[in-house]
Amino acid sequence: MQKNIITATERDLLAEVRVLTNEFIAVDDFDSAELEAASAAKRAALKAVA
Repeated sequence: MQKNIITATERDLLAEVRVLTNEFIAVDDFDSAELEAASAAKRAALKAVA
């Protein structure tokens, strides 16, 4: 039975993607008012479609 093994290059690429993903997720530059306004706008848009 052959195992699905990735190459060293693929491993390095996955490691880089993980780091970059964490950097994007870690960006928390919003204050509560901005988040609440965005949530309210989404709710209004969804209600308009329903």
